[in-house]
Amino acid sequence: MRANPLLERIRNAGPLGSYLKASRSPAMPQFLYRIRPTRLGMLTDGPTEREAQIVGDHFAYLSELAEQGTVLMAGRTLTSDEHAFGIAILVAATIAEAEAIMNNDPAVKHAVMQAELFPYRVALWSTSSQADEQRS
Repeated sequence: MRANPLLERIRNAGPLGSYLKASRSPAMPQFLYRIRPTRLGMLTDGPTEREAQIVGDHFAYLSELAEQGTVLMAGRTLTSDEHAFGIAILVAATIAEAEAIMNNDPAVKHAVMQAELFPYRVALWSTSSQADEQRS
């Protein structure tokens, strides 16, 4: 069987390439979970000590999952109003596994954030390094 050159380029490039190498199957289901702050004041007035600690734990949790290849990307809107939210796109063998990952997120587990899970599929992923250069 002949290798697909586009797939080979993706496998050797950036975060998606890392995911494809680490995943048990290139066709592993993807999920997106959206989180919103339980208390809007956390964004408008600043977090309490407890919220700040839990948000730090949340970031560490997602960072570890990203290193393992389970989380493909995570981020948040730069708004601080009722429309603010964050997302994490991840891979999991089943919806139950995705729910467990979401529910074990410290921000969700400790009710600092409310979460909602969606089946998801990344349709396009840039292999350009331009996006990385813009972040620097």
